[in-house]
Parts: sequence; structure tokens; C-alpha cells
Amino acid sequence: MRVRAVPGVERASLAAIVPFGEFEEGRTIRLKATDEGVGADFNIIGADYFSTLGMQVLRGREFTPAEEQPGSTAMNAIIDRRLASRLFPSGDPIGQSILVQGREGEGSRPFTIVGVVSDMRHDLFDQSGRPHVFLSLGANPRAMLTIHARTAAGTPEAAVLGTIRREVQAIDSRLPILSAKTMAEHRYRSVAEWSVRAAATVFATLGGLALLLATIGVYGLKAYDVSRRTREIGIRLALGATGGDVARLLVGEGARTTAVGLLIGVLLAAGIGKLASGLLFQVSPFDPIVLTVASVILTLAALTACYVPARRAMRVTPLETLRAE
Repeated sequence: MRVRAVPGVERASLAAIVPFGEFEEGRTIRLKATDEGVGADFNIIGADYFSTLGMQVLRGREFTPAEEQPGSTAMNAIIDRRLASRLFPSGDPIGQSILVQGREGEGSRPFTIVGVVSDMRHDLFDQSGRPHVFLSLGANPRAMLTIHARTAAGTPEAAVLGTIRREVQAIDSRLPILSAKTMAEHRYRSVAEWSVRAAATVFATLGGLALLLATIGVYGLKAYDVSRRTREIGIRLALGATGGDVARLLVGEGARTTAVGLLIGVLLAAGIGKLASGLLFQVSPFDPIVLTVASVILTLAALTACYVPARRAMRVTPLETLRAE
């Protein structure tokens, strides 16, 4: 493949399905025709596919360049570790034969396993992972394929994409190139990742709004509570208490009630987070950073609400405070 000779390209391969894309293809894999079979994600790939994607070949080998050439009769297959453990829990899968179900209306065909690779995820929401089976491009031609290329460190990706586009058009100018983008752009533009970003933005906005309202509520409540104690402050000042004594008293009481409230709030947050954990994606329901930041903000709001009204009350004379209703 001419793309492998492009300057800046370390590895390149072909594949029918792109990971984290909008299209998937599945097949049922059996050891015998009478078996129930195991469902697996299916892909047709060329040589160097796994090294291009940075995946590890655990046993056996990848497909060779000869196996990706049209007309190849090598009926070989590569499976991932998850499928190998399902089909051969106590044996070596290399050299074993499997039956791969064809498309609708087609029967199963036998393939010989030549390699086992590390597990891969094809879907952003696929946390547990599904089994995968890979067939060689030469024996299973497809009209629509995607070029995968790994660039060398420091190589401008935009320049490489432009060169690859020109190389493909040089082979046949009639070949349609639907898109050319990096894997990061591919994932960023996917519907799955867009939904995750949109949900994260909505929840972050609602969370920030809730924290703002809670902060305003805590400040208003504590400020009102302290303002009601104006007469008490006047009496304490008349009896010889200093402004510092009054401030320490009010702030100390506010700190204690705030600590109790935060403890109850953290326990409730942990419980609600546990209940909502099924709605979260790769996010812990109990985030210590978020809880710490929220607790610090609410604590500062409560202490400020205790100190500011008390400071204001201490600026007037004891006689004026005693006359206050």
C-alpha cells in the first residue's frame, strides 16, 4: 500500500469498520455447526492493523501483506483475548478452526486462527467490552474501506492527511474520499461522544447553578439569624464583651452548625450518587474533589454570613443595639 511509504507515516493499514464509529457489524462464531455460538464484533482488516492501532499481539501473528492482496485464498482469522477465553477456556486457540457466520442468507465458513490480540473497545459506552473477530482483506474483499495511519512523533497530521489524500487519488482519481481526519477528530465528532459532552455540560451547568443557589441560601439564612441577635450582641457589649469575643462566638456557632449540615449533606450526596451511578459514564458517583470544593464554598459563605452582620452590629453603641427590635 502506497500510504506506508508516505513520509511521516510509521504504520498504515486498511479496515472495513472504524473503532468508535457509527457503524458496527456482528457475527456469530462457532466451533461446530451445532454449537449455540458466541456473538462477536466483526471486522475485515489488512496487514499491520494492530500495530497501527497500538494493540498487542498476544499469540501468533498479524495478517501478512500477501493476505491483504485481492485474490488471496488464505482463510485465516484473528480473535481477541475475550473471544479466545470464551471459545478455548483451557486450550491454545492458534491453529484451531472456527465457523464464522456469513451475512444474512449466507452460511458459515471455516477459518483458521492465526493470532490472538489484546481486547479492544469499539463503542464509547461499551465498558465491559465485547468479543472481536478479524478476517483478512484479501479473502474477504470490501468496496468501502478506511485507511488507518500512525504518524511519527512530531509529524504535522494535517500535512500527512493531505499527502495521503493525494496518494489515493493518484491510484484512481475516481475513488471517492468521504473524509480525512485524525482519530481524535473522529471520536470528537461521533454521536456517542457528543452525547457525553452535551450531558456533561448540562449536568455541570445545573450543578453550578445548584451550588450558587445553595450558597445564596446559606448566606441569607445565616445573615438573617445573626441579625436577629442584635439585642443579644448589645447586651454582651454592655456587659464588657469585646468585639472579638462576639465575633468568635458567632463565627464559632456558625462553624459548628455548618459542619453538621455539611456532614448530613455529604452523606446524602453519597447516597444519591450511589443510586444514580447507573446513569454515569466513567465518572465516580463520589468525587472527593467536587465535594471538597462545594463544602469549602458553602463553609466560606456561612462564616462570612456570620461575621459580616456581627461586624456591622458591633459598630453601633450598646444603647442603640438595645433599642433595636
